Amino acid sequence: MLEPLRALASQRAVMRTCALCALLTLASATAYGQGAGLTLDTALYQATHRSAAIQASQSSVFASTQAAVKADQLPDPVLKVGIDNLPIDGPQRYSINQDFMTMRRIGIEQEWVSSDKRERRASLANRVVDKERAATLVQLAKTRQQTALAWLNAAYAQRALELTQDLLNHMTHELAATRASYRGAKASADDVTQAQIMRSQAQDQLLKAQQASRSALIVLSRWVASPVVEVAGAIPPLESQVGALTQQELNQVQPELLAAERDVSIADADTSVASSNRTPNWTWGVTYQQRGSQYSNMVSVGVAFHYPFPARIDRIGMWLKKRPWATRRV
Repeated sequence: MLEPLRALASQRAVMRTCALCALLTLASATAYGQGAGLTLDTALYQATHRSAAIQASQSSVFASTQAAVKADQLPDPVLKVGIDNLPIDGPQRYSINQDFMTMRRIGIEQEWVSSDKRERRASLANRVVDKERAATLVQLAKTRQQTALAWLNAAYAQRALELTQDLLNHMTHELAATRASYRGAKASADDVTQAQIMRSQAQDQLLKAQQASRSALIVLSRWVASPVVEVAGAIPPLESQVGALTQQELNQVQPELLAAERDVSIADADTSVASSNRTPNWTWGVTYQQRGSQYSNMVSVGVAFHYPFPARIDRIGMWLKKRPWATRRV
């Protein structure tokens, strides 16, 4: 009674094992691109989605986008808490409610930046985002270009290897035919020697073609981030449409031109922000001060200006140096 059940369980275990092995084999072939060969479209897709440089550029775009969100906002307010005029000696030392000058205070300060400054900073931050996006396009174009070149090199090397193998097969048949003719007294020993030399040369060419094909596949494997055994698919026509584009169309589709245009716009925005910084910011603050129960509480209100005093001093010094009486000797 138990033997059939054990046999059935063993068969099911074997079937599960075989199914798991088949699934792992299929997944491995898919992951490493070893199936029927790597096509150009698949190589471009894998290189684009596995490139660490493109991922880093996309992270830079995300970081600059997050920074641009706060570019047009006011700085964070500052919460201030403290104790003023705390006695440290005498009978009232370290007491916070006996001396009339001792106060516990809590307040808030806010730096005020004009709307014009915030708009210019927001414009600069948005242009930085555009620059990072243009840099991502440049990296994407470079990755696709280098991957396509690597795939074309591998395809041509594979085609050359096939032709060289055909040449070797032809030279082998020619040598066999020449030997047969020599045995039939229809060819000389020199003909056999010449056929052997040509076959040896074909073998050398085959070894070189194999090495070139392996090297090209290794380079392609580096771009697609997986081992490549062979390439597949037809080689596309090597035609360029860039020559038919106008300058305006090139500025819209050429990544390098887009990046250069973004650099110019960032320089203009940076100059605008630097010009707006000539106007100083100001800060307002409100503080509530609590004293002992026998004393009155207080409130303080104040405004502070960021005055560029060192720059004013430099201007005054330059003005004094230009005066005639400033350089007169006594």
